[in-house]
Amino acid sequence: MLEFLRPSFWFNVFPPFFSNGTLRVLFAFFALVLVSGIVLHMRNKRRKEGNRHKREAGARASRALLTMGGIGFLFLFFTYEDIRLLGARFWYLLWVVGAVIWAFFIARQAMRAVLEGDGAALVARREREKYLPTSNKRRR
Repeated sequence: MLEFLRPSFWFNVFPPFFSNGTLRVLFAFFALVLVSGIVLHMRNKRRKEGNRHKREAGARASRALLTMGGIGFLFLFFTYEDIRLLGARFWYLLWVVGAVIWAFFIARQAMRAVLEGDGAALVARREREKYLPTSNKRRR
């Protein structure tokens, strides 16, 4: 476990080859990320009602999962084919940093959705509707 803390582990351009077990775990992880992105994208396509910010946060999350899954598979391919520079371990570290930054922006969007909520939209609609003309049947 201490091996992960050494800079030579991450920044060695000629690292030892991953074992088959490690490659399988990485493959399963990136497949899970990619499938999660597809499922979230399909779920967002079906749900048209609701808060705009919630839909946008869901779309951003699915886009992030699809992109990061694809990039992860690309890194895994370069590692498997033993392409030294493009298969180096520091790309996985950059992948994690990018995923964390992207998740921060998605969480910020989701917090905006929670804080604004559907209640604010309802209040704004009622304020707008009180100045609009209505039929006599609805006034009674």
